[in-house]
Amino acid sequence: MNEMLGNQYFLARNYTQAEKELETALAHKPLSVAIKKKLIICHIQTHTITRAVDLFIDVITQDIHSIIDTDPIFDNCPCPQLVLDMENTIDTKDENERKLALGMLWLYCDIEPAYKYFLSINKPDEKVQRIIAQLQLTIQQLQLKRNV
Repeated sequence: MNEMLGNQYFLARNYTQAEKELETALAHKPLSVAIKKKLIICHIQTHTITRAVDLFIDVITQDIHSIIDTDPIFDNCPCPQLVLDMENTIDTKDENERKLALGMLWLYCDIEPAYKYFLSINKPDEKVQRIIAQLQLTIQQLQLKRNV
């Protein structure tokens, strides 16, 4: 029930309510990548970036292609618009947090800009370094596939 309600709130772009319902749903389905993908976006929009990063690492470690292969139209993914809005908004409070958010959101659309945002983070911590390493590996694998 919580997942369905959370999905409805997500579709309505009510990220605060979606976050609450999807967190409850995740407690019942802790391995659900679909729930985690939506929660990452919700947490970015509600400025709980630390939780978004933890879920993001979980998903890209488990199956990075579940994010990379997101179809913005078919999956009703708001990321292209969120990226556009965030890139056009100047927020100097925490530039690293902004880059983290943009890196995560960009991965739903295109791995290269996502990777560049993570690389641009000043003094990346262990979590960001893990993300960068995973993205490097995935980019290399994708390049090998293209060359075959």
